[in-house]
This record gives sequence, C-alpha cells and structure tokens, in this order.
Amino acid sequence: MLLVLVAPRFYDIVKYPMCLHDIATKLKNSAYTEQEQVVLDFRRIFDNVRLYLKTYPDQTMKKNVNKVSTDFEILLAEEFPNKKKNQEKTCESTKKEDVGSAGDRANSNHVRVNGETNDKADNLRNNCGDVE
Repeated sequence: MLLVLVAPRFYDIVKYPMCLHDIATKLKNSAYTEQEQVVLDFRRIFDNVRLYLKTYPDQTMKKNVNKVSTDFEILLAEEFPNKKKNQEKTCESTKKEDVGSAGDRANSNHVRVNGETNDKADNLRNNCGDVE
C-alpha cells in the first residue's frame, strides 16, 4: 500500500482515516444527507494530517496543511455565508492548531491567508483573532 510507504505508521497514529477518494465515493453513492457531513469529512482529513505531523519534523508540511485548511474554511464561508456553524468551526480549528514547536504553538491562534488581507480574512480576524 502506497500510503504505508509514504507515511509510515500512519494507521497506528490515525485511528479514523479519511481521504478524498472516500469523499468522492460517498458523493457518488449519495451517502451524504447533509452538506455538513461532507464538510466534517474534509475537516477530518486536515485533523488527521495534523495528528500525524505531530511526530514529523518538517515545519513546511505543518504550515501547508494549516494554509490549505484555512483556505478551505474561507471558501466554505464564501459559499455558505449564512452558516454560523462554519464560522464557529473555523474559530475552533484555528485556535486548536498544533504546529509543532513551543514557539509555533504560542502563535497557533494566527493564520496566514496568502500573505494578504481580504474581506474573509478580516471576518476571521474579527471573529477568531488575528489573521496573518
């Protein structure tokens, strides 16, 4: 299995795996009954990667997963602006991100959004704390 070669011990660390293939299969089979179920599966992917990377020394990978996760939440908020749950989940996941070293954990409330500020980044800043 390719994942085991690329990510050794992944299944020892991650107890509830999720991948894009699984999401696509569920979508094709109409397994989701609500939009929030799809969103939760995407968030599970991000959470699983963060969990796995707690034991991995590459800070670039940790920053990348946080950026992709933040971008996902911003796109979600743009597409579904009236969903209060989206905003609450964004705030929770932003504040809980564990990026490795003690210095990074001290800054885990901060999220970089493509190095620039936009309306959605302002919204995240106003509701979740600073967005860098």
